Amino acid sequence: MKQAAQEQVEDKAPPPQDLTTLGDLTLTTETINGLANISEPMFSLVIWERKTPQSLQKWFAEQQPEQLPSGRVLADRHNIREAIKTFFLKNKHNEQNEQQWLANDIVQLAQKYADITGSNKIDIRLDVIQNDACWKFHLDRVDYRLVTTYKGEGTQYVSPENAEQAINEQTDYSGPIKKIDEQNVAIFKGSNNTCGKGIVHRSPPIKEKQETRLLLCLNARSEVSPNLWSS
Repeated sequence: MKQAAQEQVEDKAPPPQDLTTLGDLTLTTETINGLANISEPMFSLVIWERKTPQSLQKWFAEQQPEQLPSGRVLADRHNIREAIKTFFLKNKHNEQNEQQWLANDIVQLAQKYADITGSNKIDIRLDVIQNDACWKFHLDRVDYRLVTTYKGEGTQYVSPENAEQAINEQTDYSGPIKKIDEQNVAIFKGSNNTCGKGIVHRSPPIKEKQETRLLLCLNARSEVSPNLWSS
């Protein structure tokens, strides 16, 4: 696990073949640096299709909801690691490599988000979800939002040609739905950045399935952010 965590921090520019256009507004990449393509005007969603250790995926699957780390903090990009220690207080005696990997991953993604967006204050939210929160198809009222689902079903989205229908019909919508696979990382342009023409998406309905999701969500500082963390 230590070797995997070290490999994860490497930051190499993606060669051209590592980028794949899925269609209007959407791009996939095999490297973390490929997420920076969200700055290009032709893309509203970029997905990093990454591979994580099987032992890590097994660890997430085995954790009960009350064991999963969670929390929310507004952190300066230079003290993210210290700020997110509060997420792990419920398991502060747990020094498993998997938990260390998760902390490293949050730090890496938050710093990459800061690099891409130019935001030095990052609103970091790690949620344990067992209900149908954010179940409506919508556009986020932000400039950029980064999400990854560590455990459970990933975020669902629809192609631009189906966006209006999905928003209008909501639970009655029966058209094609795509999803961001567990562990993959997605960065969206929000409605502030796309004049309402971004990728319409939602959290998957899970309440009836009695499932649990562990979702990381990163945003720039806003009026709804908590107070800035300080040591």
